[in-house]
Amino acid sequence: AYDTEKAVAIAAVARACQLTHRVFHQLVADQVITKDDQSPVTVADYGAQAVVLHALAAAFPADPVVAEEAIEEGSASAAQLEAVRALVNGVLPTPLALADIKAAINRGAHDPSVDPQGRFWTLDPIDGTKGFLRGDQYAVCLCLIDRGVPQVAVMGGPNLPLSLASTAEAPIHQQAAAPRGALLIAVRGEGVEQRWLDVATGTVREGGVPVQMRATTAPSDAAFVEGVEHGHSDQATQNMVATRLGIRGHVQMDSQCKYAVLARGDADVYLRLPVKPGYREKIWDHAPGVLLVQEAGGIVTDMHGAPLDFTRGRTLVDQQGVIAASAHFHPLVMEVLRDAK
Repeated sequence: AYDTEKAVAIAAVARACQLTHRVFHQLVADQVITKDDQSPVTVADYGAQAVVLHALAAAFPADPVVAEEAIEEGSASAAQLEAVRALVNGVLPTPLALADIKAAINRGAHDPSVDPQGRFWTLDPIDGTKGFLRGDQYAVCLCLIDRGVPQVAVMGGPNLPLSLASTAEAPIHQQAAAPRGALLIAVRGEGVEQRWLDVATGTVREGGVPVQMRATTAPSDAAFVEGVEHGHSDQATQNMVATRLGIRGHVQMDSQCKYAVLARGDADVYLRLPVKPGYREKIWDHAPGVLLVQEAGGIVTDMHGAPLDFTRGRTLVDQQGVIAASAHFHPLVMEVLRDAK
């Protein structure tokens, strides 16, 4: 039902991954980047968003977009904008003027509450900026939401190994080992597939491999996937849940790649528990991952067991936390959280 949307999304995300890969190797790798120097991230964010939103505008001009970035007066220097222009035109077949690139970036200001049952896309052009700067995990994340429900998701992990068994200790950009570059693709009702993404050229191998969550029920064989940045989730509660369930395994990873490794069976539980009472999650941080996990056989809710509602605004209004897990472990996690109240 969404064959055209799927094809356009795959091509757009692959090109955006090619651009972010170039930014890393041209502006980040082998250079000392201070914590305060966000300029490579700014260039990569704007460039990736321009590439994807330009593709969506060409194919689906009536579709609004909810995207993370926007260019406002003074938000980027002339040098940064020139770098964005050069990078975007380095991956597109037809060059764009800077004004057209800015216009593409600024197509992402939609508010879903204006038309809750309408059709729109969500985009996070670089999720996991600290992982990006380290040469570790980050993701380009695109999702089509129609009538309030995620229908198509494409998540590109330029540094994500096709199998976690190949992950070594050294920073990924210093490794020459197993294939890296994973594209996770889901269409509602059609399951999830993984394809190899050659980030150097932006090409995607035809013929994906179907993936699904593993059927592990023994806590001793199960694993949490958790963020590298501990400030993003309530670690004390997560540790309590792990202890109560007897789950000792854990995989640490930046970005929405956590949803990807969950969907393909590298882990079984992902908790995003609020650390601040009033914090609300951004919808672009979760919509693609929700569809990946659901189509792989898992369950995703907020911490009270309600499905995530992507129609009330650019954030998950009146919802706290995210619980993503296999069909076996999700109800067990919810039971522990209820008992802990």
